[in-house]
Amino acid sequence: MRDDQLRARLLAYADEGGQPRRPAPSPAALRRRGYRALAAATAAAVLLVGLAGGAAVVVAGRAGGQRDSGLVGQPGPVTLPSQPATGPTSPSGTPPPPGTTTSSSAPASDGQLTPGSPVTPTGIGPVSFGMTIKQAERAGGVRLVGLGDTFGACSYVVPAGWKLRAGDLLVDPVAFMVTGARIARVDVQAGQTPTSAGIGIGSTEPQVRQAYPGRVTVGRNLYGTRLLTVVPADPAQASHRIVFASDGQKVTSFTAGRLPEVNAPEGCS
Repeated sequence: MRDDQLRARLLAYADEGGQPRRPAPSPAALRRRGYRALAAATAAAVLLVGLAGGAAVVVAGRAGGQRDSGLVGQPGPVTLPSQPATGPTSPSGTPPPPGTTTSSSAPASDGQLTPGSPVTPTGIGPVSFGMTIKQAERAGGVRLVGLGDTFGACSYVVPAGWKLRAGDLLVDPVAFMVTGARIARVDVQAGQTPTSAGIGIGSTEPQVRQAYPGRVTVGRNLYGTRLLTVVPADPAQASHRIVFASDGQKVTSFTAGRLPEVNAPEGCS
Protein backbone atom coordinates (compact mmCIF):
# COMPACT_ATOMS: atom_id res chain seq x y z
CA MET A 1 0.00 0.00 0.00
CA ARG A 2 1.35 3.45 -0.93
CA ASP A 3 2.19 6.07 1.66
CA ASP A 4 -0.50 8.48 0.42
CA GLN A 5 -3.09 5.75 0.97
CA LEU A 6 -1.78 5.16 4.49
CA ARG A 7 -2.08 8.85 5.28
CA ALA A 8 -5.66 8.86 4.05
CA ARG A 9 -6.50 5.95 6.32
CA LEU A 10 -4.85 7.71 9.32
CA LEU A 11 -6.88 10.84 8.65
CA ALA A 12 -10.04 8.81 8.68
CA TYR A 13 -9.40 7.87 12.32
CA ALA A 14 -8.95 11.47 13.47
CA ASP A 15 -11.82 13.49 14.93
CA GLU A 16 -12.56 17.13 14.17
CA GLY A 17 -9.90 18.23 16.66
CA GLY A 18 -7.24 16.13 14.95
CA GLN A 19 -7.13 13.54 17.74
CA PRO A 20 -7.66 9.90 16.92
CA ARG A 21 -10.89 8.42 18.29
CA ARG A 22 -9.08 5.12 18.94
CA PRO A 23 -5.52 4.00 18.50
CA ALA A 24 -4.69 4.14 14.82
CA PRO A 25 -3.62 0.86 13.31
CA SER A 26 -0.08 0.52 12.26
CA PRO A 27 0.87 0.61 8.56
CA ALA A 28 1.62 -3.13 8.66
CA ALA A 29 -1.87 -3.89 10.05
CA LEU A 30 -3.45 -1.74 7.37
CA ARG A 31 -1.50 -3.63 4.72
CA ARG A 32 -2.73 -6.97 6.10
CA ARG A 33 -6.35 -5.73 6.08
CA GLY A 34 -5.93 -4.59 2.50
CA TYR A 35 -4.59 -7.99 1.48
CA ARG A 36 -7.50 -9.78 3.21
CA ALA A 37 -10.08 -7.55 1.52
CA LEU A 38 -8.45 -8.14 -1.85
CA ALA A 39 -8.47 -11.92 -1.29
CA ALA A 40 -12.15 -11.90 -0.26
CA ALA A 41 -13.08 -9.84 -3.31
CA THR A 42 -11.16 -12.23 -5.55
CA ALA A 43 -12.90 -15.30 -4.03
CA ALA A 44 -16.32 -13.70 -4.48
CA ALA A 45 -15.57 -12.99 -8.11
CA VAL A 46 -14.48 -16.58 -8.71
CA LEU A 47 -17.66 -17.89 -7.04
CA LEU A 48 -19.85 -15.64 -9.19
CA VAL A 49 -18.08 -16.80 -12.35
CA GLY A 50 -18.57 -20.46 -11.33
CA LEU A 51 -22.28 -20.00 -10.61
CA ALA A 52 -22.78 -18.21 -13.90
CA GLY A 53 -21.05 -21.03 -15.77
CA GLY A 54 -23.17 -23.73 -14.07
CA ALA A 55 -26.36 -21.92 -14.94
CA ALA A 56 -25.26 -21.71 -18.55
CA VAL A 57 -24.65 -25.47 -18.61
CA VAL A 58 -28.11 -26.18 -17.13
CA VAL A 59 -29.80 -23.88 -19.64
CA ALA A 60 -27.89 -25.45 -22.50
CA GLY A 61 -28.88 -28.95 -21.31
CA ARG A 62 -32.55 -28.01 -21.14
CA ALA A 63 -32.42 -26.46 -24.56
CA GLY A 64 -30.83 -29.61 -25.96
CA GLY A 65 -33.48 -31.81 -24.34
CA GLN A 66 -36.22 -29.62 -25.79
CA ARG A 67 -34.70 -29.90 -29.26
CA ASP A 68 -34.53 -33.68 -28.96
CA SER A 69 -38.13 -34.11 -27.81
CA GLY A 70 -39.60 -31.45 -30.07
CA LEU A 71 -41.68 -30.09 -27.15
CA VAL A 72 -40.74 -26.94 -25.23
CA GLY A 73 -40.98 -27.36 -21.50
CA GLN A 74 -41.66 -31.12 -21.73
CA PRO A 75 -39.29 -33.94 -20.77
CA GLY A 76 -37.58 -35.83 -23.53
CA PRO A 77 -38.47 -39.41 -24.49
CA VAL A 78 -37.93 -42.09 -21.86
CA THR A 79 -36.29 -45.33 -22.93
CA LEU A 80 -37.43 -48.37 -20.96
CA PRO A 81 -35.22 -51.44 -20.56
CA SER A 82 -35.88 -53.93 -23.33
CA GLN A 83 -37.70 -57.14 -22.40
CA PRO A 84 -36.90 -60.51 -23.95
CA ALA A 85 -39.42 -61.57 -26.56
CA THR A 86 -41.65 -64.43 -25.55
CA GLY A 87 -43.55 -66.78 -27.83
CA PRO A 88 -46.90 -68.48 -27.30
CA THR A 89 -47.19 -70.76 -24.34
CA SER A 90 -48.93 -74.04 -23.86
CA PRO A 91 -51.71 -74.43 -21.28
CA SER A 92 -49.06 -75.53 -18.77
CA GLY A 93 -47.31 -72.14 -19.17
CA THR A 94 -44.21 -73.48 -20.97
CA PRO A 95 -43.38 -72.50 -24.56
CA PRO A 96 -44.37 -75.09 -27.16
CA PRO A 97 -41.63 -77.04 -28.91
CA PRO A 98 -40.10 -75.41 -32.02
CA GLY A 99 -42.12 -75.87 -35.18
CA THR A 100 -45.50 -76.11 -33.41
CA THR A 101 -48.33 -73.59 -33.62
CA THR A 102 -51.17 -72.75 -31.32
CA SER A 103 -54.76 -72.24 -32.23
CA SER A 104 -57.59 -70.52 -30.45
CA SER A 105 -60.11 -73.14 -31.56
CA ALA A 106 -59.94 -76.65 -30.12
CA PRO A 107 -61.18 -79.69 -32.07
CA ALA A 108 -64.56 -81.12 -31.10
CA SER A 109 -64.38 -83.72 -28.35
CA ASP A 110 -65.53 -87.31 -28.84
CA GLY A 111 -68.78 -86.42 -27.05
CA GLN A 112 -69.69 -83.63 -29.50
CA LEU A 113 -72.18 -84.28 -32.31
CA THR A 114 -70.85 -82.83 -35.58
CA PRO A 115 -71.59 -83.28 -39.31
CA GLY A 116 -68.61 -85.65 -39.33
CA SER A 117 -69.92 -87.92 -36.57
CA PRO A 118 -70.16 -91.54 -37.81
CA VAL A 119 -73.50 -93.26 -38.33
CA THR A 120 -74.09 -96.78 -37.01
CA PRO A 121 -77.24 -98.95 -36.97
CA THR A 122 -77.98 -97.70 -33.44
CA GLY A 123 -77.16 -93.98 -33.63
CA ILE A 124 -74.89 -91.21 -34.82
CA GLY A 125 -71.89 -90.14 -32.77
CA PRO A 126 -72.92 -89.74 -29.13
CA VAL A 127 -76.66 -89.75 -29.96
CA SER A 128 -78.41 -93.12 -29.70
CA PHE A 129 -81.79 -94.07 -31.11
CA GLY A 130 -84.35 -94.25 -28.31
CA MET A 131 -83.15 -91.04 -26.63
CA THR A 132 -85.52 -88.15 -25.98
CA ILE A 133 -84.76 -84.83 -27.62
CA LYS A 134 -83.38 -83.40 -24.38
CA GLN A 135 -81.18 -86.45 -23.84
CA ALA A 136 -79.84 -86.15 -27.39
CA GLU A 137 -79.11 -82.45 -26.93
CA ARG A 138 -77.18 -83.12 -23.74
CA ALA A 139 -75.30 -86.08 -25.23
CA GLY A 140 -74.38 -84.28 -28.44
CA GLY A 141 -73.89 -80.75 -27.13
CA VAL A 142 -76.26 -79.35 -29.79
CA ARG A 143 -79.64 -77.67 -29.93
CA LEU A 144 -82.31 -79.55 -31.87
CA VAL A 145 -85.08 -77.49 -33.49
CA GLY A 146 -88.31 -78.73 -35.01
CA LEU A 147 -89.00 -78.50 -38.74
CA GLY A 148 -92.59 -77.53 -38.06
CA ASP A 149 -94.32 -80.50 -39.71
CA THR A 150 -95.88 -82.95 -37.28
CA PHE A 151 -97.81 -86.03 -38.32
CA GLY A 152 -99.51 -87.41 -35.23
CA ALA A 153 -96.80 -88.67 -32.92
CA CYS A 154 -94.12 -88.33 -35.63
CA SER A 155 -92.01 -85.25 -36.32
CA TYR A 156 -88.51 -84.18 -37.37
CA VAL A 157 -85.85 -82.15 -35.56
CA VAL A 158 -82.54 -80.89 -36.93
CA PRO A 159 -79.32 -79.57 -35.36
CA ALA A 160 -79.39 -75.76 -35.30
CA GLY A 161 -76.89 -74.07 -37.60
CA TRP A 162 -76.05 -77.08 -39.79
CA LYS A 163 -77.76 -75.98 -43.00
CA LEU A 164 -75.92 -76.47 -46.30
CA ARG A 165 -76.49 -74.85 -49.69
CA ALA A 166 -77.51 -77.25 -52.45
CA GLY A 167 -77.84 -75.22 -55.61
CA ASP A 168 -80.37 -72.49 -54.82
CA LEU A 169 -81.66 -74.27 -51.73
CA LEU A 170 -80.57 -74.46 -48.10
CA VAL A 171 -80.93 -78.03 -46.84
CA ASP A 172 -80.46 -79.76 -43.50
CA PRO A 173 -77.75 -82.38 -44.04
CA VAL A 174 -78.87 -84.41 -41.00
CA ALA A 175 -82.41 -84.77 -39.63
CA PHE A 176 -83.80 -86.88 -36.78
CA MET A 177 -87.17 -88.61 -36.92
CA VAL A 178 -88.94 -88.50 -33.56
CA THR A 179 -91.76 -90.95 -32.79
CA GLY A 180 -93.39 -91.38 -29.39
CA ALA A 181 -91.18 -88.53 -28.08
CA ARG A 182 -88.00 -90.52 -28.85
CA ILE A 183 -85.49 -90.43 -31.69
CA ALA A 184 -86.15 -93.36 -34.02
CA ARG A 185 -83.87 -92.74 -37.00
CA VAL A 186 -81.47 -90.33 -38.67
CA ASP A 187 -81.74 -89.17 -42.29
CA VAL A 188 -78.49 -88.10 -44.04
CA GLN A 189 -79.56 -86.04 -47.05
CA ALA A 190 -76.43 -84.00 -47.95
CA GLY A 191 -72.87 -83.27 -46.91
CA GLN A 192 -70.05 -85.63 -45.97
CA THR A 193 -71.48 -87.46 -42.95
CA PRO A 194 -70.09 -91.05 -43.09
CA THR A 195 -71.02 -94.36 -41.56
CA SER A 196 -68.61 -96.02 -39.16
CA ALA A 197 -67.42 -98.09 -42.14
CA GLY A 198 -66.61 -94.96 -44.17
CA ILE A 199 -69.58 -95.03 -46.56
CA GLY A 200 -71.37 -91.79 -47.38
CA ILE A 201 -73.13 -89.87 -50.11
CA GLY A 202 -71.16 -90.42 -53.33
CA SER A 203 -69.85 -93.86 -52.37
CA THR A 204 -70.31 -96.50 -55.06
CA GLU A 205 -72.40 -99.64 -54.70
CA PRO A 206 -69.29 -101.87 -54.86
CA GLN A 207 -67.82 -99.86 -51.99
CA VAL A 208 -70.97 -100.45 -49.96
CA ARG A 209 -70.78 -104.19 -50.51
CA GLN A 210 -67.07 -104.23 -49.68
CA ALA A 211 -67.65 -102.29 -46.46
CA TYR A 212 -70.45 -104.66 -45.35
CA PRO A 213 -69.57 -108.02 -46.90
CA GLY A 214 -72.40 -110.56 -46.94
CA ARG A 215 -74.81 -108.22 -45.18
CA VAL A 216 -76.22 -106.11 -48.02
CA THR A 217 -79.62 -106.81 -49.56
CA VAL A 218 -80.88 -104.92 -52.63
CA GLY A 219 -84.50 -103.86 -53.13
CA ARG A 220 -86.73 -100.94 -54.09
CA ASN A 221 -89.25 -98.84 -52.23
CA LEU A 222 -92.75 -98.09 -53.44
CA TYR A 223 -91.41 -95.22 -55.56
CA GLY A 224 -88.93 -97.47 -57.34
CA THR A 225 -85.83 -96.04 -55.60
CA ARG A 226 -83.00 -98.55 -55.45
CA LEU A 227 -82.12 -99.42 -51.82
CA LEU A 228 -79.14 -101.22 -50.34
CA THR A 229 -80.04 -102.40 -46.85
CA VAL A 230 -77.33 -103.38 -44.36
CA VAL A 231 -78.19 -105.91 -41.64
CA PRO A 232 -76.05 -105.44 -38.50
CA ALA A 233 -73.55 -108.18 -37.66
CA ASP A 234 -74.32 -107.88 -33.94
CA PRO A 235 -77.46 -109.86 -32.98
CA ALA A 236 -78.16 -107.27 -30.28
CA GLN A 237 -78.77 -104.76 -33.10
CA ALA A 238 -81.14 -107.01 -35.07
CA SER A 239 -83.98 -104.48 -34.78
CA HIS A 240 -81.91 -101.77 -36.52
CA ARG A 241 -80.79 -101.17 -40.11
CA ILE A 242 -78.78 -98.85 -42.36
CA VAL A 243 -80.50 -98.20 -45.70
CA PHE A 244 -78.63 -96.58 -48.63
CA ALA A 245 -80.59 -95.01 -51.49
CA SER A 246 -78.77 -95.35 -54.83
CA ASP A 247 -79.15 -94.07 -58.38
CA GLY A 248 -77.87 -97.44 -59.55
CA GLN A 249 -74.22 -96.44 -59.23
CA LYS A 250 -73.67 -94.21 -56.20
CA VAL A 251 -75.28 -93.49 -52.86
CA THR A 252 -77.56 -90.42 -52.99
CA SER A 253 -78.79 -90.46 -49.35
CA PHE A 254 -79.18 -92.90 -46.49
CA THR A 255 -81.00 -93.55 -43.23
CA ALA A 256 -80.26 -95.53 -40.10
CA GLY A 257 -82.47 -96.45 -37.20
CA ARG A 258 -85.04 -98.76 -35.71
CA LEU A 259 -87.51 -100.98 -37.52
CA PRO A 260 -90.03 -100.21 -38.89
CA GLU A 261 -89.32 -96.42 -39.00
CA VAL A 262 -86.03 -96.86 -40.86
CA ASN A 263 -87.91 -98.27 -43.88
CA ALA A 264 -90.57 -95.54 -44.11
CA PRO A 265 -90.05 -94.05 -47.62
CA GLU A 266 -91.72 -90.73 -46.84
CA GLY A 267 -90.53 -90.27 -43.30
CA CYS A 268 -93.41 -89.17 -41.07
CA SER A 269 -96.03 -88.71 -43.82
